[in-house]
Amino acid sequence: MNQSLSDPTAELIAATQSLAASHEIVVELERAKRNIEQMIDGLTTSFAIISEAGIIYKANRLMAQYFNVSIEELLGRQISDIFHPEVWSDFQEKEMILINAERKHHIEIELPIVDYEGKTKEILWTMRPLSGISGNFQRLYQILGHDISKVKEYERQIDVIFSHIPIGLFTINRSLRIEGTYSEYTKTLLGSDSLDGKSLLDLLSGIMEGYLRDLQLKKFRILKEAFGQSHEWYEKNRVQLPSELEVQPLDSQESVKICLNYNPVYMQDHIDRFIIMINEIKVSAK
Repeated sequence: MNQSLSDPTAELIAATQSLAASHEIVVELERAKRNIEQMIDGLTTSFAIISEAGIIYKANRLMAQYFNVSIEELLGRQISDIFHPEVWSDFQEKEMILINAERKHHIEIELPIVDYEGKTKEILWTMRPLSGISGNFQRLYQILGHDISKVKEYERQIDVIFSHIPIGLFTINRSLRIEGTYSEYTKTLLGSDSLDGKSLLDLLSGIMEGYLRDLQLKKFRILKEAFGQSHEWYEKNRVQLPSELEVQPLDSQESVKICLNYNPVYMQDHIDRFIIMINEIKVSAK
């Protein structure tokens, strides 16, 4: 029986083509790797991939600046080096929540760091499990750190102003509850000695004798929708926010108009809370 012999020239051509194709794949992978590294290094937030024990496996330029070393020198170091011991304990506590949570879960936490100059920076950390890592290996986590030091300093300055200014001034969160410092006069306007954590709707309903009209409630729903929105959204929809509420006391010939003015506070370009100025204007009955 005759057996067909392989053509060595054809085999050589096939091998050469296969090698060329493999080379193209390697080149594309290297190009993709460079693009990803450039994207990570260009982030405006600090970035790192860490192990459960806090060992840094990958980081960008901003994270390396906290340690005053190059990116290459940072790899293998402990992320805990930029935290006070008690703060690092808080970080590990949040990490344990992630370890016991579903893969897609993530956590945000505000924790300060101490940089190489000994200066404290307020950082908003986002931490999530790195997808695609098998459970048979050590878990890795991606962390992003957004420097909010200027925002925190601004808030501290506002707190000082709030406690002395003779107008109604307070801050609400996305639950429409008052948080943080508020001016003393706000307590008089809203009729309560303690405002922290209280619902703005409940307080306004109280001074309006339990009555908020449907249109007013609709506007407060728009106010709640504003949280997480962009500056462009706010500029487009700000006129729909509740700005005037009229109260008509039963034993008075004058009605009182409650005026609300809003100043959004942005976090990472999205509305995180509102500073509200409130005052009252007496209107003579017609």
